[in-house]
Amino acid sequence: MEIKKEKINKFLVILVIILAVVQVVMLNKFSTSGERLIEINRKTQDIDKENCRLAEDIASSSSITIILSKAQSIGLKGLIETTSVTSPLPVAYFPKMTL
Repeated sequence: MEIKKEKINKFLVILVIILAVVQVVMLNKFSTSGERLIEINRKTQDIDKENCRLAEDIASSSSITIILSKAQSIGLKGLIETTSVTSPLPVAYFPKMTL
């Protein structure tokens, strides 16, 4: 009976040591995963800020005044006379033909 208790005690000590090692390994894995998650979130925020900045750049670059100044700098001239079509032609318009 004494030998059985001794074996059980050795088994329990070995089991506790094994479980302690497993706990240390798991905690290390979880902490490393947390650090990676924080880094990924930081990168995501940086990318979102960059996207907002680029959207503002696109909006300012596509404004009419910027487009006009760029067109004038390459030698394009403004439209002197505007043409407005107020009454559209009929869908099936055929000019009269005389023979």
